[in-house]
Amino acid sequence: MVFFGPIIGKENAFAVSILWLLVLFVTSIIGGVIYGLSPQFKIKFKEIAKEEVLI
Repeated sequence: MVFFGPIIGKENAFAVSILWLLVLFVTSIIGGVIYGLSPQFKIKFKEIAKEEVLI
């Protein structure tokens, strides 16, 4: 609001800041999903079941 307030008005600057916050939130959610689904973090349930049987 500080940067764009004098140029486009405080109400519009607030709306732009809310939109940017939404964009950042959505991109962080997408990045988290991609990170969570990457092959290096796949949980191998068969290996876990074998380890539990051995214990």
